[in-house]
Amino acid sequence: MIARITADGQLDWAKSYGGNKYERFLSVAVASDGGIVAAGDSWSTKGDFPSTKGSGSTLLTRLTPDGQVVWARTYGGESFYSVALMGDGSIVAAGDTTHEDADFPSVGGLDALVAHFKADGSLTWARVYGDTAGDSFYSVAVTGEGGILAAGYSTVIPPRPWGNQDAFVASLTPDGKEDWARTYGGSGGDIFESLALTADGHIVAAGGTTSEDGTQSAVIVRMMPDESVAVG
Repeated sequence: MIARITADGQLDWAKSYGGNKYERFLSVAVASDGGIVAAGDSWSTKGDFPSTKGSGSTLLTRLTPDGQVVWARTYGGESFYSVALMGDGSIVAAGDTTHEDADFPSVGGLDALVAHFKADGSLTWARVYGDTAGDSFYSVAVTGEGGILAAGYSTVIPPRPWGNQDAFVASLTPDGKEDWARTYGGSGGDIFESLALTADGHIVAAGGTTSEDGTQSAVIVRMMPDESVAVG
């Protein structure tokens, strides 16, 4: 479902999209012309969106300002948790993949994924991070220079201090090359679930940690553009 709400909180419109199984939107972005890009996942073999590839697929769709489907695409993978728009109207989405023979081939297990698409939804490049354990991106953002930042968690990306799951941030160039990648954590589990950019180019990431005493706590971190921690 996607809903549009007026500035004073009144429901303007709401539309549901689906098929014979299960779909969900997990992130949305609005283009300069008012069009809507939504991302998530799908398990349906027929319905409003193309048939899934395997047991489930990543889902990306473009809608008009009033919610009509312009195009919709599914890609072999797992889920897109976050979507953002580049300055040229192209699209970047982040999530994860488990399929070895999918559009985004898994290294093994659950792998973190960043993918770039043209404005019409056609895939231009994808980058996968992972190994045989679990890794995922939950948030993506575009810098003023067109670079891409993705945040989530990793169990394999170094440097990993001690924990079995560390919060993970990666910086990519506009064409998908890695600028830097870094994990942050302690003796427990750590995860970033959202990130944003400040006006001066710093990175703010938020999520959770169990690294101090084993209980879940909220955490927020501010990083320099070169990934060093500025404020804890």
